[in-house]
Amino acid sequence: MWSPTASNSKKRDNITEMEVSSLCLMLSATLVVTPDRSQFFQYESINLNCEANSTGWSVKRNTSRKISEVCTHGWGEPAVGVILEIPTLPVTTGDEVALRCIFKEKGVKPTSNFSAAFYKNTVFIGDHPAGKLIFQAVSKSDEGFYGCGHPKNAKSQQSWLAVTDQPRVVCTPPPPLMSLSRLLCSILIFHTFTVIFIVCIYIYQRWARARANA
Repeated sequence: MWSPTASNSKKRDNITEMEVSSLCLMLSATLVVTPDRSQFFQYESINLNCEANSTGWSVKRNTSRKISEVCTHGWGEPAVGVILEIPTLPVTTGDEVALRCIFKEKGVKPTSNFSAAFYKNTVFIGDHPAGKLIFQAVSKSDEGFYGCGHPKNAKSQQSWLAVTDQPRVVCTPPPPLMSLSRLLCSILIFHTFTVIFIVCIYIYQRWARARANA
């Protein structure tokens, strides 16, 4: 478990909005973030780990910007803060996806109980009650950068919503139990042996009858 901290005492009352840029440094590795979102308030606990069978994998973060620097745009906002809860991993077309806008003030628990303004690629797309934007069946056209805002003019950072197509399922018909030519050949052989068997019985009966009369 890892909790972001700040060595600068002037930042302790600020709320940090942190874009998770951690990477799993292994081929075909996937980073799992818990809770499943890419923005967090300062001092909030998060868990970063690679998926199953991750022996020998390591999680690293981009340290080009240090958490001890003065709070600026991209790290946090004084007194109030807004983050957008959005899936960190790609979602599949047709899934129901919910984006939640979360607002927090100093000394007050985070809440989504407000009418939130949502933006896609910095363009306003509407106000949504209860701080939620819900896609009943998400599509590729919904992919993009999303952000949200609180009525107090506080806005979140933008986060990317990735949408992937559903994998194509190719149904291969099972091979036939027996080819037509083999089936016809088997029927012909069966009938031939049946006729031979009947003829043999007939000949035997005539031979037995003639022997009995001799």
